[in-house]
Amino acid sequence: MRVWVLSAVVSLFFVAGIVLDAGPARATFVVSINDPAGDLLIIQGNPPQSWRSAADILSGGSTLSGATGIVLRATFAGSLSSAVADGATDAGYIFYARPPSTVTTAAYVWDGVSYAGAYWYDYTASGGGQAGGLLTWTVTGNEISAEVPIAWGGNEATFALGINSMVACAGSPPADGAADQAVGTASTNDPPTITNGPPGTMSVAVGSPYTYDFNAADPEGNALTWSVSAVPAASWLTINSGTGVLTGTPPSAGSWALTITVRDTVGGGTDTHSFTLTAATGSDSDGDGILDTSDNCPNTANPGQADADGDGVGDVCEGSGTSPPSDLLLPVLIVVVIAVVASGALIAVRVRRKRQQIPPPPPGPTT
Repeated sequence: MRVWVLSAVVSLFFVAGIVLDAGPARATFVVSINDPAGDLLIIQGNPPQSWRSAADILSGGSTLSGATGIVLRATFAGSLSSAVADGATDAGYIFYARPPSTVTTAAYVWDGVSYAGAYWYDYTASGGGQAGGLLTWTVTGNEISAEVPIAWGGNEATFALGINSMVACAGSPPADGAADQAVGTASTNDPPTITNGPPGTMSVAVGSPYTYDFNAADPEGNALTWSVSAVPAASWLTINSGTGVLTGTPPSAGSWALTITVRDTVGGGTDTHSFTLTAATGSDSDGDGILDTSDNCPNTANPGQADADGDGVGDVCEGSGTSPPSDLLLPVLIVVVIAVVASGALIAVRVRRKRQQIPPPPPGPTT
């Protein structure tokens, strides 16, 4: 177990005054830590029990604070004030995010005279930003907490949260002290999922506006952005980056392979939907941009061509797009069963009658 020299820890946070663009921050950094008493506790020398308890991490974690902050917290087996009363002169509680950064920390340090609190993060190695600043920690009984900027959580997809603690007497290294470490499970930012989309091929009328409203769901509720790519290029086709509404009017006949992409603005996770859009001349009776020859409901406008039961008939032509109600199915089923039973009985009767009419074979010759 590593025991920190507090002066070095303090220097780490205040040596850099440059603040770079933090880049996009995670919309979720929720981690829970449960560290049973004493399982990782390291004792140096012979510190009193109050020091050991003040360093022993029982639980901790992080939660969101609105859209701008992350609250870090840890609960210890004992209070720092009790350890100080028993002679402790140095203490440090340090939170860190890992992976991917090795320098993503938030610390409470006390040198026996004054308290210092600061945070620092550096995601430049993975294309993010770096920043640091002062922190105000709250110590209430056995719990310590502080709020860091949400950018402290970074913009990668998966994180684990760690907590290190140290309570000791003055000296380098301390003659007596206790330290602990706890690491929480990963906090994952899952990608979004597109929840609808046109079938594999759509046929639209040349010169007729085409539109489709794409939808997507994101597990963390992050902001999403949409884009479209076409092969060959289709400058006449665009998608609203914020709403996912695809619109365009094909100026001439042709066929385009389209890929719709939705991207999580936090972490960059994506999902795609691909289909082929074909434009041709022909009749479009309902004016929904889909040629009658391809329209699953040619007399009622339904540009999305929704077909919940996949029977080739659009939902708007089937009412709700679901199966008929059970109270209509039952009489139909009864009639079918009766017809089948009646037919079976009739066939059976006819077979029996025919069998009864067959004369026995003539007797053979006698010897």
